[in-house]
Amino acid sequence: MSTVKKRITSEEQQMALESAARLSQFARTRRSSKSKEIRITLQGEDITIPEKALTYLIEVLSNMSDGKSVDIVAEDTELSTQQAAGILNVSRPFIVKLLEQGRIPFKKVGKHRRILLQDVLHIKEQQNKVRESQLEKLVKDSQILGLGY
Repeated sequence: MSTVKKRITSEEQQMALESAARLSQFARTRRSSKSKEIRITLQGEDITIPEKALTYLIEVLSNMSDGKSVDIVAEDTELSTQQAAGILNVSRPFIVKLLEQGRIPFKKVGKHRRILLQDVLHIKEQQNKVRESQLEKLVKDSQILGLGY
């Protein structure tokens, strides 16, 4: 899963920003359409793509416009414990502990544990929800105490 990342130039960011805005506007006006495909013309040649691909393209362009690199990985990709730890921003031993507790499903390939990316992303989403609710609680507590935050 290692890739070489190239910095996004300011010209590419601007182009991505404009493209994402135009495609988002197109997608909003298209919602009433029953067709599940989109026809794009590139240098005079028509190409038909699934409507879902437009959603992905807008997401990629939005990230690029923010100067972020983008990786596209299939959900059924299997990760090592180290890769999962990197995504969750935790240590590899912590991931191993979660696996052994049964909190994240995995399979063994020889002596190595493999975890589905979709399972890691599900855990990450759960972490974000907990983090957000804790932050909301802190904000409420600070307001009650008059801490000025």
